[in-house]
Amino acid sequence: MRLHKKIISLAFFAGIIAMIMPIATANGAVMNDYCVTPPFVTNAISPNVLIVLDNSGSMNDRAYASTYDPTQFTNGLYYGYFDPNQNYEYTANGRWEVTSLPMTSG
Repeated sequence: MRLHKKIISLAFFAGIIAMIMPIATANGAVMNDYCVTPPFVTNAISPNVLIVLDNSGSMNDRAYASTYDPTQFTNGLYYGYFDPNQNYEYTANGRWEVTSLPMTSG
């Protein structure tokens, strides 16, 4: 019985020592190698390029579909949302509004 307890206790301590040994031998990054080349530069990864083309039905819609009138283009002008005879200014609230100021270049 004593021999049996001795073997169990010896196996227990040997198991604990076996678990502690890998912790003691773990090595970290060597500072000389680590500072020469950053870790994110060493891995050579080919670029990932994604080109997306849209050929869905909505791409055939007109920009102003609800107000489309073919007769408005007889004089060659396409007004869209803006009146070509007015000057517009981009305001601080994020909107284009009619202004009486003259147009400036630049």
